[in-house]
Amino acid sequence: MHMMKKDASFPKYQFSILADERRAKAYDAAIQRQIKFLKNREGYANVLDIGSGSGLLTMMAARANADTVISCEMLPSLATCTRRNVAQNNLSRNVNVICKDAALLERGIHGPHEGCNMIVVDLFDCGLTGEHVLYMIEEARRKVANVGSVVVPAAATIYAMGVEAYTTEIDGFDMSAQNKYRWDSKYEPVEMENVKHRRLTKPKKVFEFFFDNSMKQKGRETVIKLETVASGYLNAVVFWFDLHMDEEETITTAPKGIGKGGRVQDEAKLMRDLDGKKTKKVMEESLRRVREKLARNPRAKEYEGVSSSIADADADVDGAHNKVKEKNTEEIGGALATQTSYTTDDDSDSDDDDDGGNNHYWGQAMQYLERAVQIKGGKKIAVLAKREADVIRFSLKEGVGSWVGKPPWKIEWGGGASVESPHFQRVHYCQLLVNDFLMRLRSKRFAPIEKDMRMILAHCGSLFLDPEALTDVYHRLVALELLHGAPEFSPGASMEALTKPTFRLH
Repeated sequence: MHMMKKDASFPKYQFSILADERRAKAYDAAIQRQIKFLKNREGYANVLDIGSGSGLLTMMAARANADTVISCEMLPSLATCTRRNVAQNNLSRNVNVICKDAALLERGIHGPHEGCNMIVVDLFDCGLTGEHVLYMIEEARRKVANVGSVVVPAAATIYAMGVEAYTTEIDGFDMSAQNKYRWDSKYEPVEMENVKHRRLTKPKKVFEFFFDNSMKQKGRETVIKLETVASGYLNAVVFWFDLHMDEEETITTAPKGIGKGGRVQDEAKLMRDLDGKKTKKVMEESLRRVREKLARNPRAKEYEGVSSSIADADADVDGAHNKVKEKNTEEIGGALATQTSYTTDDDSDSDDDDDGGNNHYWGQAMQYLERAVQIKGGKKIAVLAKREADVIRFSLKEGVGSWVGKPPWKIEWGGGASVESPHFQRVHYCQLLVNDFLMRLRSKRFAPIEKDMRMILAHCGSLFLDPEALTDVYHRLVALELLHGAPEFSPGASMEALTKPTFRLH
């Protein structure tokens, strides 16, 4: 009966993982090959599954005839699911499920004295390293794994592409003011086929990671030069990864139309607007619809000056000056890189006809740039990629482009409290309250947050609260309570690993 108990901490994305059959088959095949290799080389195979979740990879290793499988999962509800799944499939003989932070395991206590010679892991987010997978693997290798142990997957490569994701004219109305709410300091998980965008550059390799230590990893930052294939407003970078299971198999999370290794499947289609004529035609048509809409407005006379200035400012696509807010920026390949009032959206660029679908549950990562720039096709633009605390961030070179608008609650003015943004202060104060609550958890003097949240959720209608948003907050607070209420946890244990968003219900 305890399996039927409602548990707000249970992560819904686990159902998306189980629905990703192509990923499961790739892991299964690689696990079988590596266990066979270890049996021939060392005579045994002791496997450690870091962050086992529902136990799927654990059971794959057990079915592949591993001598011992250590299934490590920090979340109690998932550890219980793993035990039930292993028992139901008659694989309990050589599987040991441990509810603990994988970075705190000890050789001989939580695993065999001879150590583990194979590590299986899927602690990846849309940006690959955001859930501290590099730290967790390194700690496991140092404490419970042997020197020269194999890792599935063995390596990964990150690729990036510059895009224009910008709302301009909708049915004759200028909706560009809404774009300030796009920006965030962190990347967000997306499925690019569901995001209105235009691809402005070719894909480019950014970072390589070797989980098995077969090669030394390069530095934490690099400068990539993206080759532009169309004119437009570069305000975002999309990036994804190829997961190299072993020497024989690779899976990719690339957007539609892009294959493994960042290879564009239809390069002619990607390059068809290199001269910018199509972009200019779409922009002119958009401006025409805006002018017609203003002319039909009963108050059109009051806006004649405004509409004429907009038309004059945007008539020349390649070298437009924004007269209202932005100053001119430096030249890029002979074209003035200034922010214009209108950019174009091309449906066909974001809706490729290929059916090569790389739709894995991770999705792709999309980061909006702090400074955006107008570019021309056939040029190159330098983008800085930096890995800070296992989170990858992209930015333009200093002085290139112009600042984008930001939501008020994400703007922090420097100095003391008197000069901080009041919108930021409100959000920051809520975070301080949550931190204070987490500090009091260890005292065990307060009722679980679940008790309070259930009452609020039961009365969300009379309180005019959105049940879906409240359920998400409920899940996050309970997950935080579990994480910080644990006797000990490592820096690698993160909320991101427990609260991934789901793209669809399964």
